[in-house]
Amino acid sequence: SPTVDACLGLLQEGLPPQVDIQKLPDTPPEKTQLAVDAMAVLAKARHRAAVDTLLAIASQNFPKGVQQLLEIDLAQTAPDQRAEFRARAAEILQYNAVNALGLIGDKRALPIVTSVYEGEKRTAPKIQYALTLACLGDARGLDFLVRVIQMENRRESVAAAKAFSIITGQDFGYTDQTPIRKR
Repeated sequence: SPTVDACLGLLQEGLPPQVDIQKLPDTPPEKTQLAVDAMAVLAKARHRAAVDTLLAIASQNFPKGVQQLLEIDLAQTAPDQRAEFRARAAEILQYNAVNALGLIGDKRALPIVTSVYEGEKRTAPKIQYALTLACLGDARGLDFLVRVIQMENRRESVAAAKAFSIITGQDFGYTDQTPIRKR
């Protein structure tokens, strides 16, 4: 299992100089997954020294190491698909950085997490961002969660209900089979 220092170093500086990029293992196929995995290790350890780096990633201002991994992936992507790949990878990296910041719980993350939450149009990630805000002591996402619980999209309604339960301790027992009129 990689150390927090190795994970933070990967995000900040990239692969160690002795690593031959041409000889990287086939898995994971997308090397940006290594950044996601590193963020998960840092979050699980609640590694506060990683907050500034995670804030940069959450702002999509990628440090050298994350840029290196993204460039490796882009080189393996068809030229006409690179812009789409870059945009999707940026969303995934941002999502995971925001989650890590919530788990670490450092309130310095509030302005960036708030901005990401408010700018998010898709329901599923916005549910997670509302939970992250709550982890940082900001309840602004609760009204959004209640609205989603009442929607017809059962999967997202259940996800919102679970997030609401985690935040408030109130479990309404919703499943994807619960009729809308009971929500």
